[in-house]
Amino acid sequence: MIGLADALASSLVRRLLWRTAGFAFAAFALLAAAELWFERSSDRSEVHQQALRAAGLALASIEHAVWTYDEPNLRVAAESLLSDSAIASVTIDTPEQSMRLRLTRPDAKPGEATPRWSLPLHAPKGGEVLGRVEIGESFRQVDADIAARASYRLPIELVKVLGIVVGLTLLAYAQVVARLRALARQVGALDDDGEGGQVRDIGERRYGLDEIGELAAALNTMLAQRAAARAAALARERAEAASAAKSQLLSRISHELRTPLNAIVGFAHVLRADPVVSADPIRADRLDLIGKAGRHLSALIEDLMDLSRMDRGGERVQLQGVALDGVCRDALALVAADAASAKVELAHRYGPDAAWVRADPTRLGQVLLNLLSNAIKYNRERGRVELSTALAADGCIEIRVADDGLGMSGEQLTNLFQPFNRLGREASDRPGTGLGLTISRRLVELMAGELLVESTDRQGSVFTVRLPAAAGATARPVFAAPSPQAPGASVVLYVEDDPVNVEVMRAVLSARRSIDLKVAGTLAEAVHALQATPPRLLLLDMHLPDGDGDELLRRIRADPRLAALPALMVSADAQEQGQARAVAAGATGYFSKPIDFDALLASIDEILAEKTIAPG
Repeated sequence: MIGLADALASSLVRRLLWRTAGFAFAAFALLAAAELWFERSSDRSEVHQQALRAAGLALASIEHAVWTYDEPNLRVAAESLLSDSAIASVTIDTPEQSMRLRLTRPDAKPGEATPRWSLPLHAPKGGEVLGRVEIGESFRQVDADIAARASYRLPIELVKVLGIVVGLTLLAYAQVVARLRALARQVGALDDDGEGGQVRDIGERRYGLDEIGELAAALNTMLAQRAAARAAALARERAEAASAAKSQLLSRISHELRTPLNAIVGFAHVLRADPVVSADPIRADRLDLIGKAGRHLSALIEDLMDLSRMDRGGERVQLQGVALDGVCRDALALVAADAASAKVELAHRYGPDAAWVRADPTRLGQVLLNLLSNAIKYNRERGRVELSTALAADGCIEIRVADDGLGMSGEQLTNLFQPFNRLGREASDRPGTGLGLTISRRLVELMAGELLVESTDRQGSVFTVRLPAAAGATARPVFAAPSPQAPGASVVLYVEDDPVNVEVMRAVLSARRSIDLKVAGTLAEAVHALQATPPRLLLLDMHLPDGDGDELLRRIRADPRLAALPALMVSADAQEQGQARAVAAGATGYFSKPIDFDALLASIDEILAEKTIAPG
């Protein structure tokens, strides 16, 4: 049995109780008042009929007394009427007022209003009207009876109302509130292992098929969705954390590998330029192998960093209208030497209606260079590679790289875009990391396109890059030719704390007799050297023992004497954040280790060939 105290502990039940009680009391009060009013009306009707009967019985005596002018008998007849409780007063009038009598009950209150009606008085043997008798009815007993009934009936009705209200309250508690409480307790006690996704069925079947059962079913659905969302969020957080940890690990590994790799590639470059070494074919071949291995490791590091940036969504593309023939010609020019060395014919076929494409020009060039390099690398001797462009039926631009080389089987096509999977060709003498196609496809997808492949084993492959078409674009900027080189040695300040890197740079620049290389190992030494003799060019490492290179660069840009000083960042930090910091600080260029010394020397020559800006 559910206790009333337990039911009243619920705020919902208390609100329901008060509202139900108020409504019930009002309803029962109205019903009781209506019932008493009908009873009063019925009782008054009976009293009226009783008065009519009494007046009819006494009417003959009154008429005889009036006819005979017998005043004593008239009084007796009138008093006999007053003996009936239904009559309050009797008034007798004759036309000439020869006889007039008015009697009231002894217990009548002065000024009491009573309903009145009259009867005509006739002569006994004719139709002559002798006068009228007026009867005043008395409802005092009726009103007293109604008041007595109300005095005991209203408490009984109130008790009945209270019983009904309490019963409804307990019923509401049992059918609604108690079930809602049980449901709330079950929801609050759901198992949650902290990993998301583990919830217990709250059992909507036990609540039936009514609205509470529907609520339980809805809660089950909501909890399942919440669990799925939490599991997905947790998986996403773990994936992001793993990606961040992997990116951090790759960044540190990249930084640690680039410094010794820079020394290997740099000294190999220096030794290869030595006439004594180059005259010895065996040594020259070994140096070529060292350089090739260094470049392979450098390419692997770059590919890993690119892949890491794409995995964490850090790779960004700048989409614009790109003249397709220019990008294609640049890519063909870059692989022309490799094609000639591999005895592979290069061909191109440009569609006239495929002139402009919406893409990132740098990334598109990277994708085409990778596809062309693979087509040459995995081709046969006297093979052919064709680069073609065309406008597809759906309005997209298609760039195809077709070869008639090794081709791929169905199983190899299935595993084509898996990182580090070289499809069984890692044992061949063809270099590669197994990341190029994976990166290329992701770059194409970032440019809102797709990379498709068709291949037949031993017959060749066709890679198709599909990108949105674009309208024309602005003309390319025209760069002025560099001014003649100033006479005399140019001071170049190299700020680097690693002795090996210093020796590599010194050896590389030794072939430039017009360069006077100065070295500073810290930011403090660099500031002193800049103040003593402002150089023509600054080569600056990003990370130094007493601070970061971008800090020094900001100080230089704030100094009017050195604000125009060209500065090339040379660092093992290949992260985009580091490069962005250097550019924001005012760097002229950025070279990550291992350094492409041909590109670095070209940049140095271009800078030093410009007109000297005299220090202030």
